Amino acid sequence: MLVLVSALLALIAPPSIQTPTSYDPSSPFSVPIEVTNEGYLPMFSVRADCALSAGGPPSNLKVSDDHVIQTIGSLGGRRKATIRCDLYALHAGFSQAQLLVSISYRPLVWPFRFTASHMFAGIFDEHGRLERWIEQ
Repeated sequence: MLVLVSALLALIAPPSIQTPTSYDPSSPFSVPIEVTNEGYLPMFSVRADCALSAGGPPSNLKVSDDHVIQTIGSLGGRRKATIRCDLYALHAGFSQAQLLVSISYRPLVWPFRFTASHMFAGIFDEHGRLERWIEQ
């Protein structure tokens, strides 16, 4: 039995999380996130949790702290899904922002949830406008 469980777990790969390079500059905090099941077995009860923390001067004051959860459902092996992290935030005056995207899921009939998290940093121009996101 242990060998069977070990073999099944070997087929389960954590999902990859990528931010597409294009986004809407008029709504920079509505971020499309591509989630890919890198494994060969399906994932069930897939949920995406997006959390934004943004701030700026003086003294790196935190002025926005937003959070949204989306349900993807099932994601078959080697399949992709795109979600939108629609986070409320002011559009000017920030000098820093971080976006944490966590994907939780249950592989096959496994009773416990797995979680994969990725952190993205916002790159701002000299006017405090978000130009792009990069993975940290």
